[in-house]
Amino acid sequence: MKRNVVASRIRLVAAGLSFALTALLLASSSRAAEVTANISGTVSDSSGAVVPNANVPLTNTATNESRSVATESAGSYQFTKLPIGTYRLTIEQTGFNKYVREGIVLNVNQNAKLDVALKIGGGKRRDGAQDFGFAAGRG
Repeated sequence: MKRNVVASRIRLVAAGLSFALTALLLASSSRAAEVTANISGTVSDSSGAVVPNANVPLTNTATNESRSVATESAGSYQFTKLPIGTYRLTIEQTGFNKYVREGIVLNVNQNAKLDVALKIGGGKRRDGAQDFGFAAGRG
């Protein structure tokens, strides 16, 4: 009789551990399946020369959460693993007009490309809202 009780307890503990392990694995896989998007591009001037070290903030307009990068020596910038949503991209560099693009809609697993040609000056440019899944900007 004691043997049956011990065997029952072992089966109960094994079932509990199996359940806990399954729950842990499911929780881990749901985090891995997050829905995100990426946006990248190149910043140049009106002649096509790249603009390094430009300040590039990207803001989720629904949450007001912002990330910022500087363009690399080749004028490129990149934001990865962004929550899907609508964004505002701003590009600033001394000697150029400030560039602002509103209404950038990023969808699940999208790799959006937005190349920007800055104009020489000290003013500001605003582009209207646009949902894009293509290379935008020059050309």
